[in-house]
Amino acid sequence: MIVVIGDPSLRLAGESLTAEPDGPAAAIARACAQAGATVQLAGKVGDDPPGDEILLGLTRHGIGHVALLRDAGTTTPVGQPAAASVDEDVAPDDPDAEAGSEPVATQERPPASVSVLAPEDLDLALRYLSSFSVLIVAQPLQPATLAVAIESAAYSGAHLILIDATEAETAATSKVPIDDITALESPAGDPDGDFAGLVGRYATALDGGAAPAAAFRTALGAAGWEAAVPQGTG
Repeated sequence: MIVVIGDPSLRLAGESLTAEPDGPAAAIARACAQAGATVQLAGKVGDDPPGDEILLGLTRHGIGHVALLRDAGTTTPVGQPAAASVDEDVAPDDPDAEAGSEPVATQERPPASVSVLAPEDLDLALRYLSSFSVLIVAQPLQPATLAVAIESAAYSGAHLILIDATEAETAATSKVPIDDITALESPAGDPDGDFAGLVGRYATALDGGAAPAAAFRTALGAAGWEAAVPQGTG
């Protein structure tokens, strides 16, 4: 089983403005489920209607949420559809723009905020789970909360995946064998979910028993990419 740590938000998506779980943790958890893994999302949302919508959305996508805490003192973040920004190279009022050319719309997600999970929150959330083989920290955590995640990964013998970890956070993982740690840096924006998909496929391969190098090759291959071959090899 894979556990993804992070606080989901709610986003209105599509022409029908369907409410969907959003944020790095929800995106990665969804990618894991799509890859065929059993996945649980550990985080915190408000005990409010948007929080109810998140639970319904997670269930719809096959994502477990027994470790998703509800807190009456927390307001579930709700985002509107991302506003399209115009590529300045082909702006509408650019007199040098080619005739008939259309502005290029791009969408980028803002950097993930620090999770509201306190150490005792995460400790409680993980108690709802019997065992797991991969633990993904998809969102920045408070140092004491990250320590709980690291301790849990070490105790369970799970592979720890850190997204956008700082040097200090990586250094704090000394209790986990170096071969059981992967640190990944996310792109500035992931509107198509390519990065989340890569992480989900990688984690699913690890959960299936593959070694990290083989799991990463599997994830790249599923995306149609090839790993770079170092010079002087091959």
